[in-house]
Amino acid sequence: MSPKGTRALKYQNNLNAERYSLIPAILIYGMIALTVLDNCVDRKDFKHFLKWHLHRPQNKGNVRTLPG
Repeated sequence: MSPKGTRALKYQNNLNAERYSLIPAILIYGMIALTVLDNCVDRKDFKHFLKWHLHRPQNKGNVRTLPG
């Protein structure tokens, strides 16, 4: 707050600081996955995280099909 009749001063530090995005996956037991990106997260980045960090591949050797 500035005195009446004077300009308010605003100081900004690190105007061009690097930005990082974190995508964590946390359970009650702790963190199970984390990725750090040097840009903003978009849908493509989030889908990649889900597919390659959280998705568990199905065991294709035990797949059963119904005869028919």
